[in-house]
Amino acid sequence: MKQPEIKTTSDYKVFRHLKGNRQIVKNKITNLQKSYENGLNLFPFCPILVNKDKYVIDGQHRLETCKLLKIPVYFMVIENFTLLQIAQLNAISTKWKMADYFNCFIENGNSDYKILEMFKDKYSITMSVSAQLLMNGSVMDQGGGGHIADAFKNGLFKVKFQQKAENIMKFVFAYQNIVEDEILLKDIKFIRAIQLLSVSELYVHTQVVEKLTKNKSMILKKSNVKEYIYHIEELYNRGNQNRYFIYQKAK
Repeated sequence: MKQPEIKTTSDYKVFRHLKGNRQIVKNKITNLQKSYENGLNLFPFCPILVNKDKYVIDGQHRLETCKLLKIPVYFMVIENFTLLQIAQLNAISTKWKMADYFNCFIENGNSDYKILEMFKDKYSITMSVSAQLLMNGSVMDQGGGGHIADAFKNGLFKVKFQQKAENIMKFVFAYQNIVEDEILLKDIKFIRAIQLLSVSELYVHTQVVEKLTKNKSMILKKSNVKEYIYHIEELYNRGNQNRYFIYQKAK
């Protein structure tokens, strides 16, 4: 079978919408547009697929983005390929994982992704936690990384809070000798707990760490952020005649 030729055109009117194809999602077009405007032009390498009558089988979002940007459309004519066959192909193909996107942008010299790689390796924490800290300056233990993941996959990840992220992880690793298992230092719930403590006016970091170290206290694994904060406060108050609170919500 002859390899289809990749063609290009700026005449958007030749393309037709195929009934039964997936609905257009505006957010996908916005992300593709931002990626292009940030220097990531993948359109020549990901041509849209059309049949002999120019009905779009695959690549509707790429087509709409090209229209919006007023740039040429790269396409391939697959004469006998049907919508069902495309759906079946997509179903059995392996989707890119976060690591695949990461490696792609690293290999293309993206400096923000290189900083992410160094930060992730330095603290041996997950890519998701690292990305949240560097881009948002904070982590959310439940469903807080959705928009970060979208930006990440579209080449839009930016390091905005590197020093703040470093400071949070230094606070976390100060507990290295007083955790039951060092794996807690990578637990997003524990990191979130220390992050919240670090901005509490009642929390004196060196004082808490020193007392827990002196008392040979051990921080145990907990199921959520609130439990970690309460647990650290309980350990800090062991032997105290009066209870000292180390956390209050930021106003």
